[in-house]
Amino acid sequence: LGDGGARVLAQNLGRLLASERIWVYPWRPSVRPDFEVAVEVLRCDADEAGDGAAAFLVQWILRKLP
Repeated sequence: LGDGGARVLAQNLGRLLASERIWVYPWRPSVRPDFEVAVEVLRCDADEAGDGAAAFLVQWILRKLP
């Protein structure tokens, strides 16, 4: 998935939170985020029907940064 998955997740979070203050790590030194979302993809399965759909099983954690 590379950087594309993180970028899409950041865009979706930005839309859901109505915020432009969503950055993908590593962020610029001038950026001081309040929270961090860490995501680990545990499983990714493509749809056997061949229609391009996929299912993800992820574990995520939300941390308040100091």
